[in-house]
Amino acid sequence: MSETEGAIRTIAERVRTRHADDRTCLDTQILCLAEEVGEAIQAYRRATGRARQPATWESVAEELADIVIVTRVTAELAGIDLDTAIKRKLAAIEARGGV
Repeated sequence: MSETEGAIRTIAERVRTRHADDRTCLDTQILCLAEEVGEAIQAYRRATGRARQPATWESVAEELADIVIVTRVTAELAGIDLDTAIKRKLAAIEARGGV
């Protein structure tokens, strides 16, 4: 297990202990994912001069990292093998010629 995988599992266990049941836990994680996507969009708007306050591309990178982390934690909580799902999806995208 890599250091990143270990950290994701640790976070998932902490999240799991804060919720009464798996459904509530996953509901909260999906809402957190939506929140992180919104934050990434806002950081992008700021970095590209489309918002009142400026931001750096580093803030965009941090928000994108948050999306990946929350996604991986959500997958861990749901028992989804995200690496396998990504490989399958990439193969499907490649089979249809790209994007």
